Amino acid sequence: MTIAGKEIELKLLLPAGTKSLLSHPRIVGTPVKRQRLHTLYFDTADFKLAERGIALRVRRIGRRWIQTLKTEGDSSGGLSTRVELEVPVSGPGVEFERFPVEAGNYVPKSLQEKLVPVFETLFTRRSWLVIGIRGSQIEVALDEGEIRAGEKSELIQELELELKSGRPDALFALALELGKTVPLWPFDRSKAERGGCLAKDMPSAPVKAKFPSLDRRLQPADAWRVIATQCLRQFSANLQGIGYGSDPEYLHQARVALRRFRSAYALFKRGLPLPQTLLNEVKKLNAVLGPARDWDVFCNETLPPLRASLPDSAPLEDLVRQSEQARRRAHDVVADYLRSPACGRLLLGLARYLVAAHRRFVAELGEPSLENFAARHLKKRYKQVLAIMANSVTSVEERHRLRISIKRLRYALDCFSSLYPKQSVTKMTTVLAKLQDILGHMNDRAVADRLLLSIRHDLAALQRARDLVNGWQAAIGLKSGQLLGAALQNFSRTKRFW
Repeated sequence: MTIAGKEIELKLLLPAGTKSLLSHPRIVGTPVKRQRLHTLYFDTADFKLAERGIALRVRRIGRRWIQTLKTEGDSSGGLSTRVELEVPVSGPGVEFERFPVEAGNYVPKSLQEKLVPVFETLFTRRSWLVIGIRGSQIEVALDEGEIRAGEKSELIQELELELKSGRPDALFALALELGKTVPLWPFDRSKAERGGCLAKDMPSAPVKAKFPSLDRRLQPADAWRVIATQCLRQFSANLQGIGYGSDPEYLHQARVALRRFRSAYALFKRGLPLPQTLLNEVKKLNAVLGPARDWDVFCNETLPPLRASLPDSAPLEDLVRQSEQARRRAHDVVADYLRSPACGRLLLGLARYLVAAHRRFVAELGEPSLENFAARHLKKRYKQVLAIMANSVTSVEERHRLRISIKRLRYALDCFSSLYPKQSVTKMTTVLAKLQDILGHMNDRAVADRLLLSIRHDLAALQRARDLVNGWQAAIGLKSGQLLGAALQNFSRTKRFW
């Protein structure tokens, strides 16, 4: 029988393993169904289906073969809604003619003739049918196995909550109930996407921010949903790299995503306040990530050029050793938090909040259009920068205030950039980025001073090393101070366009 419809599921990762899930009261005692699934994914040799956001697979379930076509659909916070066409076939090859006619809208005849197997998945699925809120029915499926593409492979260990009947919010309600004791991460990447990257030999990399694309006709509440969802998507996409990788850029990009989220929330909070419990947890997350990033910068960016410039770096070696130890301790704190149930509950709570239908947005001056809303907030933040610039920006505190103010203006501009001419946005963004870079280097000195004070300094050699770092940082600060004046003048001459 042909089944045509929409699949609604919440995809989750289990960063601490499956033990806590399998002992959860909603799972223990519930009848379990076990299946060994072998799936072949088909595409053209140059991955034209993947470019269109289409996944085409043939899966063996027991003695049956099932052919499925899925669209990329909408995905947010692990929740995805996509078109799914599924039919039985006679064997492991594609029998496209068995699909309903509408399948041709997704895969034209010219591509159907070029389909070849590009990767496969082999995993064991344990599934439970659970009753959720308001009588909803949810299939809880735990998949464990691997993706294979030639000689390459990648681990599968993920949880899928698929809505069989009821409302999508029931998926979040169940996930949050599980998340009281089970660490869970929302996960937007499908097996098809992961397998495609593996087949194309595309290694994972830190995910950077993208400017949201906003329609001028959107209400501010809907614009907030788009902006915040993109921030959380960037944060979640870097979680695995932080937890299991060694590249510090994953942590950096996760912090960028969190800062962008908090900055954007400051624009919308009067009309769409977050629950205080979520706000408190966002602040805690920021406090956990900060020290690890500070030590990353100190160990990877501050110390290496200083060591390279010295004829004899021996006086620095004890400082380097202790700094690396402090860095590892800070990263252990990050890993512990990210793999805790609290982190998963925060991310799921934010995703649920963004997916839910909000009440009508009411700002302090009525209900403006999105363009008026954007212009008002950009103007406000622009004036804040000018007010700080009007005074002499010489102290550490004044430079910090200026850096934060410029960062807020830039993030606000990033939020609303699609509403304005690209050339004007690029010019202003370039000026702000230059200021951020200069002030960031100056702030690194203040951070380095604080980190150095946290390291024991009873040894004369360690005190000597601290003096070397302070001298090096002072020289950088002097150069940055000379550049700052010109950059501020450039900002003053840049015409605003809102």
